[in-house]
Amino acid sequence: MHTRFTQLVKYKNNEMQKCEQKLYYANNELAEAQERLQQSYGVLHALTIPKEGDIAVLLQSRLSFSMQRNVIREHSRQVARKHRSVEEAKEELKASLIEYEKFQYLEAEQIKKIIKKQKMAESKALDEAALQTFIGRSQ
Repeated sequence: MHTRFTQLVKYKNNEMQKCEQKLYYANNELAEAQERLQQSYGVLHALTIPKEGDIAVLLQSRLSFSMQRNVIREHSRQVARKHRSVEEAKEELKASLIEYEKFQYLEAEQIKKIIKKQKMAESKALDEAALQTFIGRSQ
């Protein structure tokens, strides 16, 4: 049944689906960022400290550790940003879902009113038909 809320319900449904997709992509990006962070930790653990050699080798090793820690810090920041974007997408989806359900409820109420009016009109028509039949038989 078509009501004045039907188009709004369709629009809110599309909006809600877009929010769901946005959350899906944000979750995927978060998972990728976490994977990169784990790989960075793996690289850090794979680095070894030289036990012997000249100072240049030790300095190079120290620089490698320092660079890897910087990479880990950057990946940690990315994970934090992606986590915030997931939380924002969840809040947006929640708000969108509430709006969708609100208009869906309003549409359902409008349909109930229309059906009630139709039943009243049908009841009146049946009463009138019965009255006409009764008057016709009594004459």
